[in-house]
Amino acid sequence: MSCCPSWFQGVRGFALVAAVCCAVSAVVFSRRSVDDFSAGMAALHRGEFVEAVESLHRLRRSHPGDDRTQLLSGAIRLRRGDASAALKDFSSLQPEGEIRSPALQWTGECLYTLGRLTEAELCFQQLLEIHRDSAEAHRGLAAIYHDLGELNRSVEHLGQLTQLTPQDYRPWRMMGSIHRDFEQFLDAAREYRAALSLPVPDAVRLEIVIELADVLIRLDEYQQALDVLATTTETATTLSQQGQCHRVLGNGELARTCLDRARAVGANHVAVLRLNADLAADEKRPREAAELYEQVLVQDPHNVESRYQLALARRELGDTLRYEAEMEAVAHSRQLLEHLTALSAKAMKQPREAKVLTEIADVCDQLGKHDLAKSWRLAAEAVRPQSKRDSRPPP
Repeated sequence: MSCCPSWFQGVRGFALVAAVCCAVSAVVFSRRSVDDFSAGMAALHRGEFVEAVESLHRLRRSHPGDDRTQLLSGAIRLRRGDASAALKDFSSLQPEGEIRSPALQWTGECLYTLGRLTEAELCFQQLLEIHRDSAEAHRGLAAIYHDLGELNRSVEHLGQLTQLTPQDYRPWRMMGSIHRDFEQFLDAAREYRAALSLPVPDAVRLEIVIELADVLIRLDEYQQALDVLATTTETATTLSQQGQCHRVLGNGELARTCLDRARAVGANHVAVLRLNADLAADEKRPREAAELYEQVLVQDPHNVESRYQLALARRELGDTLRYEAEMEAVAHSRQLLEHLTALSAKAMKQPREAKVLTEIADVCDQLGKHDLAKSWRLAAEAVRPQSKRDSRPPP
């Protein structure tokens, strides 16, 4: 799964404001106060907290408790990582006029950070009603729908972002990740390539190259994968990917060279162990291959291909009982993965079903994907009716 969840009572406050949007604000800001607010927001965008706080202090002296003051205060707290305190500032807002849009944006982001996804969705939807071309609204909704498992809707907003922010690689990468997870590798490859054609930080570029190479390898496009990997720095993962490509292309010597360089970088990295095991199996050294596959499976117990290759090594060694046990484990892992795929598809067809999202979390836990399981449980909690949330026993 892979940005934003009511103001507590604040979302209701915004809904009320929407109904009386023609009302005239009782507070009249001076030009200086507007400038302080704009300067503070600009400083916050640049990451200059001291300057943002100075602007906030001036606003508090001139207009304590006003919406601009509360909005800037909440934005600073959110950027400092205190979303709960930020929400208290945002909850007191009754924004009208020119600050309504930034209030919706910041509150939506805050609610998303707190895992209150459906309330954050309302913020970004209202922002989109005001500004149909709001990149912030599309970005927030894309993240929310991604986290709720409504991936088709997420992709729709990501597609809008590629048009609104043509120099931003992130929508392309996120679409690539979604299609890669659903084994739509041709789409994923196209989207990863689009991301790499844009300005990307070096560390992130490496990650995208690895993801693209994985997709190309799954498409049996080994030479294309090698060409992509040649554009980035050498790591245990990239060297192992190169080794796998050379191995499948019949270049055993080049594969072994890649393995030696990869082991120098990270001998116990799971990708390095896997390449070493595959080469041992290719070279008819089943005992060594079995030992290496076991090391892979310590780190990645549900790696189906490694488990299957371990089973074959056991059979070649004449260990029938262990061969059969490993094949049972292969079948179990495949069953879990197929069930996860089916549940993910179900979550798209039956959105906002807490039971389905919880089932996905349970399967992720069984697969050892505990961080992913936590995200799915947060999504389930976000869509659960408030009455049911309140009635649940404490953990």
